[in-house]
Amino acid sequence: MIGPGVGITGPGGYIGSNLSRHLARRGVSVHPLGRAQGIRVQEPGSLDQLPKQVSTLIHLAARTGVLESWSDPEEVHRFNFLATLEAVRLARVRGLRLVVLSSYPYGKSPALPTDEAQPAESMNPYSSSKALSEQLALDSARLLGFPVVSLRLFNVYGREPDGYHTLPAQIWQQIRSGGSRVEVQDALPRRDFLFIDDLCDALDRILDTAWTGSQVFNLGAGRCHSVADLVAAFGLALGRELQLVDLGQPRPGEIPATLCDNRRFAARFAWSPRTPLQEGLRSYLESPWA
Repeated sequence: MIGPGVGITGPGGYIGSNLSRHLARRGVSVHPLGRAQGIRVQEPGSLDQLPKQVSTLIHLAARTGVLESWSDPEEVHRFNFLATLEAVRLARVRGLRLVVLSSYPYGKSPALPTDEAQPAESMNPYSSSKALSEQLALDSARLLGFPVVSLRLFNVYGREPDGYHTLPAQIWQQIRSGGSRVEVQDALPRRDFLFIDDLCDALDRILDTAWTGSQVFNLGAGRCHSVADLVAAFGLALGRELQLVDLGQPRPGEIPATLCDNRRFAARFAWSPRTPLQEGLRSYLESPWA
């Protein structure tokens, strides 16, 4: 671990809560910066209470709902940009190492597997807001002289105490009480699913490695599975047959497949994903924080 502890914005969110517990188990001092601490991260000066000795800030706070971004795109853009602006300000003033978690930016039909050189194409207001926030961080780091890493996450899943963040969680909600019928809008799309513990391990590697400059990395498992594959894997994990009901209602602008080329990150930080899909899905069957 480089530096005494780490600051985390959005510590109460899906990734933030998992990461905070992961780092605490390692003995890392975590400094949460979120609503539970009375912090409105989108407001100027809100992050100044981060202890002066902390040298790394992981910026997770964001409005993340794709559906919300269609219903209120202005608020999603406003919050995500202003929260990133505050994280950038603190990094600039204190010379912090800043880690920004961005999202899949490559649109509907990129080459597969997809590397960082693929052109960006926003598919919804949420992805547009994340691309804008990433560019703010990268430009600020390059021009103002503090180090930043931006991670373009594909699909993260696993261990969700409140249950609805990801497609695997939504499937689990349908079968957790013993049901066997799983209804999905469209069984065909294929996604690169990265287990939450593998993401936390990737962030570990970033924290434990010296780096400078502004850098962008794709982060995913490097494997893709269809919605139908998810249902079948849940059935194997549960030891019972599940009935898949495909409503055949693809979302407007649906991406047929995503597959992450993670080689750049893997080489830079000596990381590889370790969790097969079926093993990761077992986390939904266990106690949330087992």
